[in-house]
Amino acid sequence: MLLGRTIIATLAFLAFNGAWNNYFLPFVMLNRGEYYKRNKAA
Repeated sequence: MLLGRTIIATLAFLAFNGAWNNYFLPFVMLNRGEYYKRNKAA
């Protein structure tokens, strides 16, 4: 039973970490102007 809890906790952590990285990296990239080129015509 103890090993099952450990496995579930690890999978939950990895799933959360993956979701957080999918959110946080684009958030940082789009909020810092030096990481992407802005359209000068607009």
